[in-house]
Order: sequence, then structure tokens, then C-alpha cells
Amino acid sequence: MALLKAYGTQSDGIPFGNRFDYFLTVAGILFELGRFAEAINLAEEATVCEWPEPRWQSELVLHNVMGISEMQLGRLDKARNWLESNLRIARANLPAKHLDQAAPLSNFASVLIKQGRYGEARELLQQALAILEEVLSPKHPDLATMLNNLAGVLIELGHYGEARKLFQRALAIEEKAFGPKHPMVATTLNNLAGVLSKEGCYGEARELFQRALAIREQAFGPKHPDVATTLGHLALLHHAEGHHREARELLDRALAIEEEVLGPNHPHVAKTLRNLVVVLNADGHPGDALKLLQRASTIEQDISSLDLSSGS
Repeated sequence: MALLKAYGTQSDGIPFGNRFDYFLTVAGILFELGRFAEAINLAEEATVCEWPEPRWQSELVLHNVMGISEMQLGRLDKARNWLESNLRIARANLPAKHLDQAAPLSNFASVLIKQGRYGEARELLQQALAILEEVLSPKHPDLATMLNNLAGVLIELGHYGEARKLFQRALAIEEKAFGPKHPMVATTLNNLAGVLSKEGCYGEARELFQRALAIREQAFGPKHPDVATTLGHLALLHHAEGHHREARELLDRALAIEEEVLGPNHPHVAKTLRNLVVVLNADGHPGDALKLLQRASTIEQDISSLDLSSGS
């Protein structure tokens, strides 16, 4: 990284059109690699360089990198400022129904969702969906992604029937586009099963969770975090039906996967431990539940301490 940066600052050795392009391009690469703090640093260096014309196009890219990176680092107020600015720039310079309006709408909605502002997020996602519906084919995979996002917000608002219809529509698109055994199909099956469970349709939900689990095990192998996620969902469904022993067995399996693959102090481990606490307590094992609760709390406190020390 230091070598790349030094190379980019030499007037006779810049590999792109100007320093702005260099810094923003490397920031974009770091962003895609999940190195968000470094991406922010490079994007900030781009801002002091000479901006190419038209400036607004570069601003769209830079504000998007900054906003989503800040969001991934948990700095939601900063993220909101960048992504709201990004949307203003898009609205000021692009036609109302231009395809490139959809991403700024969706990205700004993402940070609002993290802040619990679901009503505002729904409005933005509905606007983005309307653009995609007008511009893209009705069977385009990007449409399915937006349907999933909007349905997730509707669940938070308690509109389960509307959410279910959107998930069903997304599922039909993905099965047609990717085939019935694609991992993206499994994700939407999980989502649809989740809302069916909330509606009390346990039999239908169980079938979809089991189908999602089979897809993920085939695609990723039996010890993948996504497999653990579906096991957890299926376990909570069994718990809701009063099948506590079955729920415990599934959660034990999910926990083993997460501890092996993610490590014993990962946030997903803490979440699964808390689910086990609920199941064990309901099954008449309060002592075991208390031990797991203490372990989950320790993991969460350690994570919180790390977040505070990093300044996020």
C-alpha cells in the first residue's frame, strides 16, 4: 500500500490520468476488499487534488465510497451525511428515472435502516424500485435484490403480508435467472420463510428453511457460516412450535460451525449463544442457560470495548 501511494504521488509515474483518479481508484479497490478505513484515507487524499470534469460524476463515486465505508465502520452519522449528499448530487444532475438514481436511493436507505428510520427508508426504496421497474426487464436480478431490501423494511414495520408478496416475487425472478439451487435463491427462501414464520405459517416456513439449508450445504459445504445462519432460523422455528429439543440440537450444530470457522469470540457466536439461552430456559435448564448467557455477555462486552478503542 505504501509503495502504491508513493508511486501515485510521483509526477512522472502516475498510472492514471491524474492524482485524483489514482487516489479514488485505489480507494475503490480497498473498499471492495473490505479495507474501509484505508479506503476513507485514500478518498480524503483525492479531495485535495484537482478534480476532473464533470465534477459531479467524481463526487458521486467519492461520496459513495466514503458513505458506505463509514457505515461499515459503524459511524452512522458520518455515513448518513455522505450518502444523503450523494443522493442530492444524483438528483441534481440525472433525470428523475435514470438507472443511476437507484443506487444512491438504496444506499441512503441502508444507513437509515441501521438507524431504525424504517419509514423514511421505505420511501427511498420504493422510489428505487419504481426506477428499476421502469428501466429494467421485469425478470432482471437487480429487481429481485431491491424487492428483498424493501421487503426487509416492511417486516420491520410489521407489514408481513406485503413483505411476503415481495419475497415471493423476488424468488420467482431469481429461480428463473439463476436456477432453483443458487445461493441467492437460498437467501430469498430464508427471507420468505422468516416472514411466513412471523405469520404463524410454520409448516410452509419449515419447508422453505429446509430447502435453503440443502442449497447452502451443497453450494458451500456443511461448515459454512451461511449454513449456520439457516440452522439458527430453523431452530427458532422449532422453538416457536414448542420443539425445544430439536431447536437445541440445531443451535448446537450452528454454534459448532461458527466457533470453528469464525472463532469463539465472534458476534455471530454471541447471537447463537443468546438463542440457546432462550431455548434452554424454555426447556427447563435455567442453570445451563445462565452459563451461556454469561459467555455471550462477555463476548459482547469485549466487542464493545474494541469498538470504543478504535474510535468507531
